[in-house]
Amino acid sequence: MEHNFEVTVYNVLGEQVLVKSLTADKSLDVSYLNSGIYFIKFKDVDAAFNFVKH
Repeated sequence: MEHNFEVTVYNVLGEQVLVKSLTADKSLDVSYLNSGIYFIKFKDVDAAFNFVKH
């Protein structure tokens, strides 16, 4: 059974730049985003993670 994860990505201004539903075996394509710091939030998970796009 595949489990889907809803992922939302925000820029440093708090603007939503991406919403995607993924399965555990897929990666999140952020290649089109500008360089900078982003925050990623998984629906129903009480935590946020950041990443730097070069």
